[in-house]
Amino acid sequence: MVFIFLFPVETGWGEGLPANVVAGEGLLGMAAPGDQTGKANHNETGFVFYLHDPGGALPLERVAQAERRLARRRGKVREALGGILPSGPPIHIHLHPTVEAKGLATEDMSVAHAPAGEHAVHLSLQPGLEGDRIAMELLPLLRAAGEGPALRALEMGAVVLLSDDWLGRRPGEWVGRAHRAGLVPPLGEILDNATFDSGSRLLLPAVGAILVEWLLEDGDLLPGLSSRTTRAPGSPQGEKARGWAQFRELHRDWRPTSAEIAGLEEPWVRHLDSLSRAMEEPQAPGVGPVPRPVASPLASPLASTVPGTDPGRAPGPGSPPSFQRGFNFAHEGYRIHDGFGSARATASLAHLSSLGTNAVAVLPYTFLAAPSLPGPFPIPTRPGSENDEAVTHAILAAQDRGMEVMLKPHIWLRGSWAGEIRMSTEADWDRFFLEYGRWIGHYALLAEARGVESLCLGTELSAATLERPGDWRRLAHRIRQVYSGRLGYCANWGEEVESLAFWDAVDFIGVSFYYPLSSRANPSERELRRGADQALGLLEELGRRHERPVILAEAGFASSPTPWRRPWEEERGPDARVDAEAQARSYRILTQALEGREGIRGIYWWKWPSTGPMEARRPAGFTPAGKPAEEVVAQWFKRLASQATNP
Repeated sequence: MVFIFLFPVETGWGEGLPANVVAGEGLLGMAAPGDQTGKANHNETGFVFYLHDPGGALPLERVAQAERRLARRRGKVREALGGILPSGPPIHIHLHPTVEAKGLATEDMSVAHAPAGEHAVHLSLQPGLEGDRIAMELLPLLRAAGEGPALRALEMGAVVLLSDDWLGRRPGEWVGRAHRAGLVPPLGEILDNATFDSGSRLLLPAVGAILVEWLLEDGDLLPGLSSRTTRAPGSPQGEKARGWAQFRELHRDWRPTSAEIAGLEEPWVRHLDSLSRAMEEPQAPGVGPVPRPVASPLASPLASTVPGTDPGRAPGPGSPPSFQRGFNFAHEGYRIHDGFGSARATASLAHLSSLGTNAVAVLPYTFLAAPSLPGPFPIPTRPGSENDEAVTHAILAAQDRGMEVMLKPHIWLRGSWAGEIRMSTEADWDRFFLEYGRWIGHYALLAEARGVESLCLGTELSAATLERPGDWRRLAHRIRQVYSGRLGYCANWGEEVESLAFWDAVDFIGVSFYYPLSSRANPSERELRRGADQALGLLEELGRRHERPVILAEAGFASSPTPWRRPWEEERGPDARVDAEAQARSYRILTQALEGREGIRGIYWWKWPSTGPMEARRPAGFTPAGKPAEEVVAQWFKRLASQATNP
């Protein structure tokens, strides 16, 4: 028997039931806590569900669906544990309506997690970020069985294999494409827990799934387990196939030595090669997903579609279907309740839509300590950061409002900027492109999984791109193995955008448009317009020469006096001078200069915060939110939208 209890207010959790818990009597036909049958079954291994939804956002049918999903997986989980579920108390399954609510309650915004030291799992039920699709309930059962410290690749690999799907597809699809792109790390890194946990949480669990599958299906790989192999009916390996019967033994006992890992590396790479060959080579970017490989007998069946992960949504390369009336959407709150993953971000995107915006660039950041370092480039996981769940929430919220999305990852350096990143040795350059490739490859996978229309290969890395064009060309080819949408690059204004040597390797020319419109403090309207026309004309000619559309992937002016002189700067601090009218004037000039320019296919203003208007916090800053420039943009965007609808 499974019970569902409803929390009218958030009370926390622990052993027993809080006094103010209301039992879900009658829900799904389940018994109330006073039922004697229920009391007896409470001590059997099963699930007790807790709903943390004080606002009543979750329909009860959605809660029932979560219960059914976990119930359907129990047989597979039992098989993975050697056919025996450990005795003991039921697993406490905590259901949260959104990743934001889950993060606020647990300080963990992942869609599903099993806290250490607790016989519990926390799941998000947010559409498109559904933790109940992931078999996280396996982890507390392994712990309850008294298993010692395990290899994370095996644990998470088993979780993925038992899950309904992984980002909407079979894990083998992602791994085969990632291997073809050179994104799968060596086996020694996969089997190192610290490296595994700091790597891509999209790719490495799927790699772990393929590793578990491979080790269990090939009886010759680990002789120490061969004496206990069992025949798996219908398995192509016959008597050598272990299937799930030996997973628990593998999980408990296998701690490979360096020599053993080295011996497995070559056959492991051959296995990945065969996985890649099982899928057709990708055709032109944008033709959709590669065909699915033959399912393993260990794999769970997939649902045909997952909200927010329809692979058919990624368009082809070339010009966007309409002029992109966009904003750079920035994670400004730095906390769970006002960053990308928040209800505030959803409201902020809704406001952008009301202005006539039809596209947003979502900006996940990484950090590099110094411009001479080759990496690594960490992927944020902290709650309140630009973690994958928060980024995905922003993507889905924008798509729900009919907006195109550009994923535009950035590198942040203290006291420097991305344009100064430069290595001093060939070895460091090799390491840089290895680390950078893994980082941008992670976001390519996220973009592909979420149907993101455009991806920037990089942003304003002027020293690196001008010095190493061949490496960037090769990187673009690699990323196309996993991403089928429009691939571009956002160059800095001036030398980088005008001299870049690999525009033919991407689909669009992105530019951070911070060309000065005038050097004078009091220019006339005509002088400002002349400066804008000159810069835009140069970019149009660049696009014609390379036969690529040009997109102003960043453009903006701070709310300070004479922002047209050095558009890339903003004043900060208590002494910052504020001039919102000068900002609006600059916006107006640029919108006028863009009229009728067929070679410029979009603009993304810098920037709009996830929190909504922030003029009180940084009144001299770039955002036009709540300032006269916002009305300039709204009038222009709405007129462009009307013209597109009624040409």
